[in-house]
Amino acid sequence: MKRALLSLLMALMVVLASCDSGAGFTELESGYSYKLVDDKEGKKAVRGDIMLINLKSVFGEDSLMVERTVADGFFINPFAPTLGEFKEVLDLCDEGDSIIVRMSWNKYAALTRAVPVRGLDTTKTVMMQMRIAEIENETTVIARVKEEQMALDKQAIEKYLAANNLEAVASADGIYQVVNEEGSGPRPERGQRASVSYVLRLLDGKLIDTNYEEVAREAGAFDQRRVPYRPYTFTVGNDAVIDGWHLGIPLVRKGGKSKLLIPSHLGYGPRGKPGIPGNAVLVFDVEVVDIK
Repeated sequence: MKRALLSLLMALMVVLASCDSGAGFTELESGYSYKLVDDKEGKKAVRGDIMLINLKSVFGEDSLMVERTVADGFFINPFAPTLGEFKEVLDLCDEGDSIIVRMSWNKYAALTRAVPVRGLDTTKTVMMQMRIAEIENETTVIARVKEEQMALDKQAIEKYLAANNLEAVASADGIYQVVNEEGSGPRPERGQRASVSYVLRLLDGKLIDTNYEEVAREAGAFDQRRVPYRPYTFTVGNDAVIDGWHLGIPLVRKGGKSKLLIPSHLGYGPRGKPGIPGNAVLVFDVEVVDIK
């Protein structure tokens, strides 16, 4: 019985030793330690390239902190000055490599600007697991991602139109217009001041914003600070509004009402904004009330 117990303890010690987070790591001058798990000896990054990365950061033994993937559009510019000493790690990586980087909490916080929560044991280390899925020219990647997202937006817009039995005309810029009332006046032109009443929703119908007081009240979104609610006036082609307005509002005549479905690259893009997720198609019900 004692011999069996001793054998079990020895086996357990072997298992624990094999799980030792310090085993096989090489320490760099910068203070980071790394273990190259899979060395593909692929191409190296040159200036102008970005690294598309699958990344997972674990704090202590098993506390998942961050997980980002190529599918989310996650990438790193290995030549960004904000990387500081972490560039020494990325210089070790080729396309296809998998690497584990061990660092102190302080180094992790300096790299990611993470803020420790109350009671966090900052003496524990962070393990950052990375796979360099692809190294490609940044301009090429951005163009490819934009094209792919445009195709997804087009598909989503056409699905929305079909589900709501709407007929629309697509502009050359990819904005879909459903004319509700044609209007009898001219269309706004570049340099002119257009006053617009609007309701902004997402494809799922969620109300984001409106300058119609009655719509805001009905949706429980009334804001006393906006009283009196009034049309929004901007200079076509000039003011700081989304590209979808500079391109979409000129499709609508004065006195006309239209639904404009604006693809994400002409809206708030992959980053979105508070209340609007990244890569969201915008649904604007607009009325051009005046042009000057």
